[in-house]
Amino acid sequence: LETRPTPKPKPPAKKDANERGTASWYRTKRALVAAHRTLPLGTKVKVSTDKGRSVIVTITGRGPFIKSRTIDLSSDAFKTLASLGTGILRVTLQRI
Repeated sequence: LETRPTPKPKPPAKKDANERGTASWYRTKRALVAAHRTLPLGTKVKVSTDKGRSVIVTITGRGPFIKSRTIDLSSDAFKTLASLGTGILRVTLQRI
């Protein structure tokens, strides 16, 4: 009987490591929150655009479920970066 080695979990991202990707938004009654696939729940993240706008959000859920997207922002958080009609944005994420 042959067993496969158990894959090692990824180490937690360094606090100062930046992640580039695409942000989308979802409606929520909460204020400045977001969903991310791997960051620990409760993590604070600074989300910045190339135009110099930024917002600090707390990771409260898992997602996005569209592979090409990196983070789902609450509508309130997204509106601080761009109008909701923009739909998606290129962003940089930084754990704080």
